[in-house]
Amino acid sequence: MEIAGPISVTDNKTGTIQLSNNDLAPGQTVTGTTNYTITQDDIESGSVTNAAFASGTYNGTVINSAQVTATVSAIQSPSLLTVKVASKAIYSSIGQTIKYTYTVTNNGNVEIAGPINVTYNKTGTIQLSNSDLAPGHSVTGTANYTVTKADINAGSVTNAAFATGTYKGKEVKSNTATTVIAIWLPDLTLVSCQSSKIY
Repeated sequence: MEIAGPISVTDNKTGTIQLSNNDLAPGQTVTGTTNYTITQDDIESGSVTNAAFASGTYNGTVINSAQVTATVSAIQSPSLLTVKVASKAIYSSIGQTIKYTYTVTNNGNVEIAGPINVTYNKTGTIQLSNSDLAPGHSVTGTANYTVTKADINAGSVTNAAFATGTYKGKEVKSNTATTVIAIWLPDLTLVSCQSSKIY
């Protein structure tokens, strides 16, 4: 039987679109397209499923097709990036304080669950934030380190740090950011003085 137009499709993601204003004879087909823009929720959920059905009329009665579905999977890429800046480029004495500033950015495409921590080899682990970190967002924190005699003897202080959070219960670990701060010692000049005396 011929289905009277308009022939439309109702989609749960994009609403209703008209494919044709003409009648549709038995065996005939009509095609149309619509676009859907991915949201952050779609990425977090891991897939998008849309459901759609077509409609027309026959003898004044609306005829609906069977509902069809299509699922598109998301690529989920949890990732953290750590950038570290030291307050000093050099140090010269025991007891000096080096302030490290850590900026941790979610450079993936899914939300990283807090707490967001930074672990580094000089003072252990500090918590930057207890909150979740959305894609593209950053959190910053600081830690202080006091120069020791061993640092003076070594000639430098190396700080290596990485950030962690979790995604779906699994740890997400950032790159390791390393900073080397060298010692500076003032030059020592030995001056020899010799006096001459005639005997």
